[in-house]
Amino acid sequence: KRIVNQIGRQNGIILLPTGSGKTLIGSELLKRFLNSQSNHNLLAIFFVPSRVLVSQQAQAIQKWTQHNVAEYMGGLSLPKVFEILVSTPRAFISAQARATQLQWSSIGLVMFDEIHHVLKDHPYRKLALNIPDQVQIVGLTASLSYAVTQKKLNKTVERLSFELRLKVISTATQQELQADGYHGVVSKADNRAAQCQLPNEGTAPISERKPHLMHDIFWRRFVKNQSTAHAKLMISIIHSLERDAKLKIVSFKSPLQSKKLSAWGRYANNLKLFHLGHWYEALKIVLIKWEELDGLELAVRYLRMMNMHLYTSYASISPEMN
Repeated sequence: KRIVNQIGRQNGIILLPTGSGKTLIGSELLKRFLNSQSNHNLLAIFFVPSRVLVSQQAQAIQKWTQHNVAEYMGGLSLPKVFEILVSTPRAFISAQARATQLQWSSIGLVMFDEIHHVLKDHPYRKLALNIPDQVQIVGLTASLSYAVTQKKLNKTVERLSFELRLKVISTATQQELQADGYHGVVSKADNRAAQCQLPNEGTAPISERKPHLMHDIFWRRFVKNQSTAHAKLMISIIHSLERDAKLKIVSFKSPLQSKKLSAWGRYANNLKLFHLGHWYEALKIVLIKWEELDGLELAVRYLRMMNMHLYTSYASISPEMN
C-alpha cells in the first residue's frame, strides 16, 4: 500500500526482488487508475518482454483488478473491447500504426514489466521514448542495472530519469518484505539504486517547448535552478571564460542575453576570442535541443571537432561520450 501511494499518478519505477509482489502492486495501481473518476475512460497498457508472459500476467491482473483484461501478441487478433491490454512490445508497435484505439490519446497509463530492458536496444526502448507527457509510465523490475559501482548506478538512474521523466523509484526495506512473507535477500546494488537521487527537474516539459520562447525558457530555468546538470556545467565554464575575457578586453560584455543566438559566437569571434566562441556555439546547441541528452552529445562532438580539450569536463555527467 505504501508503494502504491508513493507512486500515485507519478512516473515511477517499482524496484523489488523477484517473487516479492511487483505484479500485485502494479495490478493495484492499474485498478486505482481505472476506478478513478478522472481517467476519462482512458485505457491502460501492460507490456511484457516475451510471449510466454502474456497469459500469465493477464490472468494475475484480471484476478486482482476485476477489470476487462485482454491479451495481445503476434499471431492474435487485436481485441476490440478491453480496459487493460497485456501485450508484447513488437505486436503493439505494429498494431498501433493502424488501430485508432491504441493511439496515445486513448491511453492514460503504460506499465512495463522488466523495465530495465529500456536501457538497451529493445522494443521497449522505442516505445518508451515515444510516450507523450500526458501518459503515466510505471516500470516494474527486480534490478535496474548490473553496475557494481555507485557512480555507474547513478548514471543508470540519471539516464532513466531523463528518458522516462521519472519522479520516484520505490522499493521496500528488508523488514517490510519479511513482514509480508518474503524471505529472500535484497541485493546491495538494488538498495543503492533505489537510494539514488533523481533530478529535481528534467528537461523542459514538451507542452512548454515553444520555439520562439526557447531563449527565455532556457534562462528562466537557469535562474530558477531547474536547468539540467550539463547545462549548468556549460554555463559555469562559459562564465569563467567570460571573466577572463573581461580582464583582457575592458569593453567586453556577455552576449548571452541576446535572443539572436547566432550573435553569440559572432561577437566572440569578432573580438578574436575563438575559444569562448566555440563554447557559445556548444551552448547554443544544448539550448535549441531543449537540454536533451542528444543535444549534449552534439555539443561535445562539436567541441571535439574544434579541437577543444575542455570537453573532458563532461566526464562527471556523461563518461560514455568520452
